[in-house]
Amino acid sequence: MHLHSRPLRLSLLASALLLACGAQSFAQGLPANALPTGWNVTSGAATITQNGNTLNINQTSQQAIANFASFNVGSGALVDIRQLNSSAALLARVTGGDPSLIQGQIRADGALWLINQAGIMVGPGARIDVARFIASSLNVSDSDFLAGRLNFKGAGTPGDVRNEGTINAASGGSIYLVGANVANSGSLNAPQGEVLLAAGQTVQLVDTATPGVSVAITGTPGEARNLGQITAEAGRIGLAAGLVSNSGTINASSAVREGGRIFLRASGDIKTSATSNISANGTTGGHVVLIAENAASIDGEVSATGSAGRGGYVDTSGKRSLDVVKAPTVGQGGEWHIDPFNIEIVAAGPDAGTTGENVITSNETGAHISAGTITNALDNGINVTITTGRGNPAVDLAHGDITVSAAISKTAGADAALTLRANNNIIINAPITSTSNKLNLTLNSNYQSDYPLDDHAVQLNANLALNGGLLRVSQSEGNGNGTLNIAGGTTTLLAGSILNAAAVNVLAGGTLSGAGTVTGALSNNGNVTVGGAGATGRLTVQGNYTQGSTGGLNVELQATDGFDQLAVDGTASLNGRLSIRAVAGFVPPLDSTFDVVTAQTVGSTGSFSTIDAPQQSTAAFQASLHVSYPGAGTTVSRITARPPVVTPTPAPSPDICTIAPTSALCQVLSPPTASVPIRLVQQALNNVIKTVTPSKPMDSPLPDDFTPEKVAAMPASIPAADNSGSSGNSSTSSSSTSSGGSGGPASTTSTPDDSKSDAKKDDKSTETKTTVAKNEPAKKMYCN
Repeated sequence: MHLHSRPLRLSLLASALLLACGAQSFAQGLPANALPTGWNVTSGAATITQNGNTLNINQTSQQAIANFASFNVGSGALVDIRQLNSSAALLARVTGGDPSLIQGQIRADGALWLINQAGIMVGPGARIDVARFIASSLNVSDSDFLAGRLNFKGAGTPGDVRNEGTINAASGGSIYLVGANVANSGSLNAPQGEVLLAAGQTVQLVDTATPGVSVAITGTPGEARNLGQITAEAGRIGLAAGLVSNSGTINASSAVREGGRIFLRASGDIKTSATSNISANGTTGGHVVLIAENAASIDGEVSATGSAGRGGYVDTSGKRSLDVVKAPTVGQGGEWHIDPFNIEIVAAGPDAGTTGENVITSNETGAHISAGTITNALDNGINVTITTGRGNPAVDLAHGDITVSAAISKTAGADAALTLRANNNIIINAPITSTSNKLNLTLNSNYQSDYPLDDHAVQLNANLALNGGLLRVSQSEGNGNGTLNIAGGTTTLLAGSILNAAAVNVLAGGTLSGAGTVTGALSNNGNVTVGGAGATGRLTVQGNYTQGSTGGLNVELQATDGFDQLAVDGTASLNGRLSIRAVAGFVPPLDSTFDVVTAQTVGSTGSFSTIDAPQQSTAAFQASLHVSYPGAGTTVSRITARPPVVTPTPAPSPDICTIAPTSALCQVLSPPTASVPIRLVQQALNNVIKTVTPSKPMDSPLPDDFTPEKVAAMPASIPAADNSGSSGNSSTSSSSTSSGGSGGPASTTSTPDDSKSDAKKDDKSTETKTTVAKNEPAKKMYCN
């Protein structure tokens, strides 16, 4: 439901205010049997006769015009107009210069147009029953009447039109009170029809019947006031003037039909008092529109309710000043439209339904509204629209802003919508969230295009979490053609959500998280978390995706067929960081692939500068994750699970042997370390063996079945050499002699055959024997 679609519309133009006559200027002491006088039928066919206290008008044409010198009806008199049908119309123009006073009764089968530029008053106790009644102190030309045109023009100083009695129109009929000033303190009733009070110098009504009447007032408008009761069941009621006030009842409700339409519109101010009651309730809520071009002060009851989920529409607007004492009652599925100068949504102040202070309060720069007031409406399934007024862009660059300074948190109720339509800028400094059904959010900056040269990107400095609702960002009257700057907080999209904007800029410190669709371009210099933390999903960008050097893209893997994906319908330009995490204990199988970024084309930069992903075997990953860039058209960034990246241990070479540090060999190896060349092991073993059995040196390589385990199984210590030389034990013996004892160099003796053998030994053998003879430990031989 929108303001521009309401059936009753009013445009007000400026001109000079005409003086109004007061009630005291009407005839006083009117005789009870007073009747109209000096009649003359100038068009159509009608006969007029007086019979006692009754004036009989018998109209035999569909339209007729009669001029009267005076048109008064005393409290005991009756004017009875017989017409062909309810569509027939009589124009009764009073030319005598005195106002008309109706204190008795008027009855008509069709329409009565009573025109008296001196003024018209329907007094207390008077009763008018007609199909249609028009009372105007502004003249209507014969040609306009005959053509059915409702053009009223003042001449000189037109008087007031007032009702203190009872005026009833037939079902579907209408009551129009038009004058310099118009007031009702009696009862006006037009079931399923229209009631209109319009004040000004010139008033034009375009009677479209369905959906209603359009009103244009020129000249300096006067005042339209209701202190009584106006009823149009399921119909249309309007008050239009420079100043509009209501202290009475305006009721367009219906128990069995859709609620009607009510508008109060002022070129200046609107004021409703605490006793005001304005309602358009029905099976489906109706429309109530309260609009002041200057100041609006709304008190009393305003309602447009319907059955469950079928609430109505209420518009409370003051273009320069707006004060609302009590929030309107709209009903689930309805909408409340708020239209001040500037507006700030604040934490302080009363919430809807509380008393004592205004729910909307004007200040020097605009108005304040409590975030709780908006939240309460949303929780009740009421859609809320806030629109700021039009300023002068040449001098007032801050005019028409909407600032959200306190959190709006929907926690109950059905789906609802919040629309912010700023004539200038929208700045969101506090979260807007929903935890109960969807919250659809529309952000429309510069909606009237008053600032065509300025950049009106919506500035988002806080979290948005709409629980699956639509986020639409627009500029001027466009639909999703605006720019959203996410400068702080997290904007969260659930699966199926739509962020409708021409461009979304995630700035440093801001985060866009979740699944859903971004209908425009997405620029990331902050963080984009696909799917949301701990959940996987698909984020679709229906424009280009550009990630700057400070941007980060976060994706999660949950299954081979369940992982985050950024799907770009346009061009993907990559830079910055890609962060990869597994969730829910998922271990990617070897050779599994995950296409986390897809696009139609690749920009000038087609790869991330930093990859944050597990690169070795851990509890979560038995494989490393590698990022590749297959190219445009399908996949831009692909993650592949490969064997873990582990620094390989070289295969043992034939020349390497690992020795346990507890082995006997380690007793003669110094210093200890991990690996020993086999040739050094051989040399060390030769030393050991020759020390034990010097007659059998080990000059040949180790047997093939010799292993490090056999070395490790050697005794923990090496027995001391037995130098007794017992021939029974060996064919080879060794002895050591010394002139001074046993500490001298050892010598080797052998048989002649041995001598020959010794003679054949090369230098290496000699060197080895010398080493053994000296019993020196092997050098550079290490143990593990």
